[in-house]
Amino acid sequence: MPWLSASYLLSMAGVFLAGAGIGLLYPLAASMMLATAPGQAGAASGRLVLASGTAMLVAPLMLGVIADAADVVVAWGLVLVLCLVSLALTVPVARDRARLGPGAG
Repeated sequence: MPWLSASYLLSMAGVFLAGAGIGLLYPLAASMMLATAPGQAGAASGRLVLASGTAMLVAPLMLGVIADAADVVVAWGLVLVLCLVSLALTVPVARDRARLGPGAG
């Protein structure tokens, strides 16, 4: 059983909360990308759509391959690692934006 809870209702509440949190990522990523590319909104938006579409195509397949080769817990652990790497990559951008001040694209 891949769920951490034996209760169906608790598991569904967890899935709902995870979905609600993940649902905020695309608008946040879009606003960050458009803010970092002033005057190039079309190119930035196109790259965001390409990156998100590629991720939606590749991520489930790769998670399935990893889950088959190792375990479901290992595959989801990789998702956590990738989220932490993504967070670490955003820190330099946030520092530069804070250093340059408000309105600094």
